[in-house]
Amino acid sequence: MATPLPGADTLDQLSRALASKLLPEDDHVMAEKLRKRLAVPVRVSIMGLPGSGKSRVMELLVGQKLVPEGVELPVLRLVHSEDNITRVTLANGATEELPGLDAAAAAERMPAMVEMRADLPALKRITPMEVSIGRLRRDQERAVTWASNRSDVAIWCTGDFTAAEQAAWNLMPDLLKDQGILLRTRIDTVGSRATTMDRLQRLGGREFDQVLAIDTLSALAAREGDTLDREAFRESGGKTLIATVLKMVERFRQAYIDQADLLLAHHPEAANAPLPEPEPEPEDAAPEAEAQADTAEDAAPEKAAAETDADPSEADTPADTPDIPPVLFPEAEPAPSPATRAAFEAAVARLAAAGAELIASDAPLDNDAIMARSVREVTWLGEHLEEAEGDDALLGQARDAATDATDMVQLMQIEHAPADEAVALMIQLKRNLQRGLAIH
Repeated sequence: MATPLPGADTLDQLSRALASKLLPEDDHVMAEKLRKRLAVPVRVSIMGLPGSGKSRVMELLVGQKLVPEGVELPVLRLVHSEDNITRVTLANGATEELPGLDAAAAAERMPAMVEMRADLPALKRITPMEVSIGRLRRDQERAVTWASNRSDVAIWCTGDFTAAEQAAWNLMPDLLKDQGILLRTRIDTVGSRATTMDRLQRLGGREFDQVLAIDTLSALAAREGDTLDREAFRESGGKTLIATVLKMVERFRQAYIDQADLLLAHHPEAANAPLPEPEPEPEDAAPEAEAQADTAEDAAPEKAAAETDADPSEADTPADTPDIPPVLFPEAEPAPSPATRAAFEAAVARLAAAGAELIASDAPLDNDAIMARSVREVTWLGEHLEEAEGDDALLGQARDAATDATDMVQLMQIEHAPADEAVALMIQLKRNLQRGLAIH
């Protein structure tokens, strides 16, 4: 994935055409959009439920392990940079930069999103983004809608592609579905690969461009060290996945190149115009010039007001503007009230204690016992939050999430679902509350 970006000549011609000022207004606007799109890598999202193997798939695509086992981030985006930096965005929009690539330290801060800037060759062609859609319906709808607006190619990591996952994927626009891969991770753990893939093909064949399977750990092992075990990599499904992603990336990029070439063909005089000479570095302004500038600025309040009242949707978003996924709480959410904070703290303590008891128990716990304990704790959480005083938005969202979770965990119990799904739901509820507490 380290080859140069295709379309470099087209991008150069777009830059010349824009600098020439010879394009009609509508074509100038379109050329600017195409130039911006071709100047950056293709955005590849890797989505799925918590624990569906997303991090290992991202690791395979970029060729480096970035997220330790057991660390779950709501959103992780990788961007090419000469320096290795981890940028953490909290639910209230506050940001913090950490040196190096440290997913564990980022997770401790209960982030809404983490961006790692790394000097990895693959990131010159793709900008991968891992999105954990959560287990609650509201979280899934928010996560998928948010991610769909920031994705050009989508990989959905799954085990059984449940009804809830199907409903979430249906929120995707058709254009992205045409660039979608349904990926059955951990295919080595199933009894019959053929039966599993036949079922997934029936469930997702019409909703995805490709339905693939991978033994991710074997694929990663085949790429360890300086040599590639080609046969093992092929058998694991790693070769097919990477080839498919590259094909989709190239197809997506080529569509923009073709559109740009067509526009430029109508304006050859602009496409072949010379680029302007770089402007010299500005010298320090003389005091008189500064004074004149201040006077001119004071003399044009109407212009300043007009600029202030401009439609913000027409302006470019600054690179450092926090891009907060609404997976848990909407952006710019006010801090919880003292009553809500106390309710959240009590709930986190109880859920943490329940988890610790399950882990520390010497007696063997069967599926039904773990499920019953999970139902009891989630039901308690819903009742606890309903009894809490306060009417702030965070408490209302937490109550809604607990209600959804109660319905879900009771359905799991009726259907004799694996207890680890109920435990995962409890863990997510706890993390949601912790992120609420992190808003100051």
